[in-house]
Amino acid sequence: MPRVFISYSHDSLDHSRAVREFADCLRANGFDAWIDQFAVDPDEGWPRWMKRELAKADFVLVVPTAAYRRRWDGVEEPGKGMGATWEGLILTNRLYQEGGVARGLRCVLVGEARTEHIPEELSGHSYYQPPEGCPRLDRYLRGLPVTAEAPPLGALEPLPAKWDRPQEKAWDRRVRLEGFLVDAFPTWELGQLAERLPDKSLSHALPGEEVPRARFARELVGAMMQRALPTKGELWSTLREKRPARADEIADLETMWR
Repeated sequence: MPRVFISYSHDSLDHSRAVREFADCLRANGFDAWIDQFAVDPDEGWPRWMKRELAKADFVLVVPTAAYRRRWDGVEEPGKGMGATWEGLILTNRLYQEGGVARGLRCVLVGEARTEHIPEELSGHSYYQPPEGCPRLDRYLRGLPVTAEAPPLGALEPLPAKWDRPQEKAWDRRVRLEGFLVDAFPTWELGQLAERLPDKSLSHALPGEEVPRARFARELVGAMMQRALPTKGELWSTLREKRPARADEIADLETMWR
């Protein structure tokens, strides 16, 4: 069974009683919990007893009150609360030697303990608040996930074809149609197709300057994507009429644009 040591400070009789009841509850539920109240005045002395109990424990539960925090931080009045100061020093050194890994070291909010008094070195870890937090603490002390077991891992499904993904599909169909237009039509025919666009800048530039086919193709496809052409069906009909030998290729492109 897991051995648990509870590190706390004797702030008041009520607080010490609350810690004792918490330890009793842990023991009643099968956890070998220990506090100084359970020990006969040790012949070895309290400092060595605390050191030995901390070393034997599988888990150390800290009860952070304002007084405990002062003693953990080493800023308590001289000669006051020396037990909690000693335990805090041992635990701080352990954290230092472990590179900050708080193995088996957590805070519980029992009695007068509050979240604002959790030691800085433990503030990034979960804390537990009985009785509401008892089921979570129970699972932690058993070495189980705090909430639930992870479900079984399913099979990794293959990704769909590149052009089936929405963004990549839009890019791929644009590139393929532009390539088809440049390959299948000379500049003058693409210019005639471009005359269908609401913006006539390309068509009226034809007599005085040469416009590259790629630009016509890019403008036509851009208009299709912005729905600026009269109808897509009319464009596909025109392509099939002008290039019947490439009807299958045009049909594939039309499918991509649906």
